[in-house]
Amino acid sequence: MGNINAATKRALTHIVGHDAAGRGGRAPVLDRATVAALLADTALTYDAVVSAGNIVTAGPHRLEAKASDAVAADYDWASGGGIRFRALPGADNLVSAEALGCDIVTTYGAAAGAADATSRIQKAMDRGNDVFVPGFIRCAGPLNPVGRRLIGAGTRQSGLWCSAAGAGVFATGIGTEVRGLSILSDFTAGYLLTLGDGVEGSTLAGIFADLYVSGAKTRGLMVREFANGKTLNSTIKQTGGRTGTTSVEDPRRHSAEIRCKHEMTNCEISASTGYAILVVSQAGWEETRLTLNGGCRAMSGYEGWMKVVAYDAATLCTVTMNMPYFENSGMTANPGVNNPSAGPAIVLQGPNARLRITALDKALIRKSTHLIGLYDGSRARLPMDPGAVRFQALGTAIQGTIAVQDVMAAPAFAAGVYVPDAGVLVTDGGNVYHAKAEATPFTTGATIDLAQWVLVSPAARVAGELKMEGIPSLFSGDTEAAPSLTDWKEFIRAPAMLNKLSADFTSKTKIATLLDGSTVSGMSFNAGSSAVTTTAGEFISGTGAVKVTGNGSTVSALNCSFPYTIPPDLVGHWLQVTAVHSYKQVGANLGNATTAKVRTRLRVAAGTATILPADSSSLPLDITPGPGDGVQTGWYKQQHVFRVTTAGTVTVSLVLDDQTIARDDIAFIDRMELFVVPSADGGAYA
Repeated sequence: MGNINAATKRALTHIVGHDAAGRGGRAPVLDRATVAALLADTALTYDAVVSAGNIVTAGPHRLEAKASDAVAADYDWASGGGIRFRALPGADNLVSAEALGCDIVTTYGAAAGAADATSRIQKAMDRGNDVFVPGFIRCAGPLNPVGRRLIGAGTRQSGLWCSAAGAGVFATGIGTEVRGLSILSDFTAGYLLTLGDGVEGSTLAGIFADLYVSGAKTRGLMVREFANGKTLNSTIKQTGGRTGTTSVEDPRRHSAEIRCKHEMTNCEISASTGYAILVVSQAGWEETRLTLNGGCRAMSGYEGWMKVVAYDAATLCTVTMNMPYFENSGMTANPGVNNPSAGPAIVLQGPNARLRITALDKALIRKSTHLIGLYDGSRARLPMDPGAVRFQALGTAIQGTIAVQDVMAAPAFAAGVYVPDAGVLVTDGGNVYHAKAEATPFTTGATIDLAQWVLVSPAARVAGELKMEGIPSLFSGDTEAAPSLTDWKEFIRAPAMLNKLSADFTSKTKIATLLDGSTVSGMSFNAGSSAVTTTAGEFISGTGAVKVTGNGSTVSALNCSFPYTIPPDLVGHWLQVTAVHSYKQVGANLGNATTAKVRTRLRVAAGTATILPADSSSLPLDITPGPGDGVQTGWYKQQHVFRVTTAGTVTVSLVLDDQTIARDDIAFIDRMELFVVPSADGGAYA
């Protein structure tokens, strides 16, 4: 066993106290320089010098001699001469792992060969002591400081090497504190740091502080359901086995998973083979709330930075961030293993998944295709300033987008598939299911087991919603010298929604009404017929709507379009075009008997103007109302955002169909409008 350093010895002398009289304790009958010397002393036996109840000191530590027949629970270790000793706490209830007879070394590498200290640490905490770890120890099993403090001398000087699958810190109790330690493994330990046991009332107000957690196989930090607390000034990283820059051995492992109310301040969560942070709620759990304060860093997730999942309609799952620092999405580290098919850096799933970023420090997107993906009714609110959103090292092969809003893909169920979290969806050919959070992670069996899967309500299968203050500063490459859009493909990819825009801005300026439903003059239609309708129910604003009838046309894209001339004072600004429209069914089906649907999208294409994207559309939406002649849908609202580089003409089109089939249904276009969106580099428009 290694000796503690001089600084730690002085600190322990202050904490534990060497002056028995000054502390009202019993005077020692014997003094040794170190615990190691006492452990090795074969000459010292029970005699007139040392007997049961006597106090012996070893350096700064006080030990009580127990009876020679004391049971294991009553003493910590026996000296070479057979005297059974129990370590005594100091005035603040701390007892040192050295006094407990633990094999303490000076590096985590050496700890791999040290004796297992788990039982000695746990025994001291079970009897109500707090434990101080002055160096590195090895743990081959779980440690649970129930309501106690487990404290180290700093992450570079002390820690736990977790050498078995079940090793790690599993903290329950009220006010439990783990501080000043490294908690490490070589991807052998499954869960390195866990708060709670999933039992309501067992764990409250836990504190993790000044920790360095690295090398977990499944989760670095796991905050269980019904276990609230805080993590402060800590690093949680390197979750899931990987080999350098070449391969991932443990795919889809997340560095931190949060299932209850938790606050993180000045933390780094990074380097996972899944997402850096997973936040999830489930029916029957109490609230899941994650707050990231003080410039928390979420970095280097192979799948992305964060995933938030909340499909239960009665259970909110909210994430609030203030000045987060995001970097290197779509890779395990920089350098590390790159993900060739990374999706959005931040993913929200389910109608009660909510995200709010009050201010953004940085978002450096390396391999992901979008900053944020909003699926299945989720909601997010993003700021405009300060901070920059940057795509880097992507070039033209993989270009970036601020947001995509859609339904989450649900592949057919298959056996033998690893399911890491509740965001995994499957279908049986009719219903869609999401994984049950409390059952994850698991590997699928032969059939869908309802103990592992939860039916997703069809009402949840709609695009998510995005609210932004404006367009943030956008950069490309490895510079923030000036706004650059070289690596940007487009900005917001979102479909139409009933009664509301799927993406919108807290402030914007209307500059033109492109269509008000009073005339078809200046518009062009590539098929069918057009007219103005003033029939009640066929318009919702003004005096009427444009009525477009398919007349059995077979075209690849039945649409109405018209030109708009962008004036010079809009150069450098972002514009949003919106449309409000409804559909009426003619015959037994909307569309035809084969597809029974109509598809809609809003398109803007450059004419003489230069815009980005040059020719793009909102995401298409398939509309499938119940069959029946004369059935009319509700009113859909749709938007598309683009940036103006040079003035000139553009063509705005509402595409009513992009399927080559006979079309005989009717579309009502109530209005189309154009807005200037505030932006960090374009400024406000007046």
